[in-house]
Amino acid sequence: MSRMDRAIEGLQVGGRRGILRGLLPAVALLVLCVPLLVARQALERRSEAYAQRLEVIQQEQRLAAARRKAAMSVHYSDAALAQLGRQVGLVNRDWSRLLGSLVPEGGSVRLLAVNVDPAAGMVRVSGTGTRAGDANAYSALLEQRGVAHDVRLLSLEPAGGQVTFEVVARWRD
Repeated sequence: MSRMDRAIEGLQVGGRRGILRGLLPAVALLVLCVPLLVARQALERRSEAYAQRLEVIQQEQRLAAARRKAAMSVHYSDAALAQLGRQVGLVNRDWSRLLGSLVPEGGSVRLLAVNVDPAAGMVRVSGTGTRAGDANAYSALLEQRGVAHDVRLLSLEPAGGQVTFEVVARWRD
C-alpha cells in the first residue's frame, strides 16, 4: 500500500470521531472568542463616547478662555478704575472692628438697629437708654474708640421711662 492509501484508510477508520476531534477545538475557540469580541466592541463604543464628551468639554473650555481673554482686554477709564478701587476698598474694610466698636459698654444702653452705608462711610445707630446721659455717654464712647469720628447725636426722645436715641458717625479705616 502506498502512503496515500494508508492516509485515506486512516481517515476512514477515524470516521466521525476524527472529524469531531478536529472540530472540537475550533468550536471551543469560537465559544471563547465571541464574548471577547462582544466585550471589545462595547469598550470601543464606550471609548468613542468618552472621546466625544472630552472633545465637547475641551471646546467649551476653549470658548470660555476666549471669552475671559476678550473680557480682560477691555480698557477701563480712569473714573471706572477709581470706582472699582472704591468698591474693592469697601469689600476689604475691617467690618469686625467697626461693628465691635459700636457695641456699648455696660447694660445701660441697648442697640436697636445699626444701618451702615458703605459708599458714604456712614453708620447710623439707634438705641435705648435709661436716661439722656446714657445717649451722650454712648456718643462719646464711639468717638473715644477711634474707629468712628464726626459722631453726632441726631435725636433723643423720652418714651415710657426710657430714652430712644439715634447717632450718626463716619468711620475710619
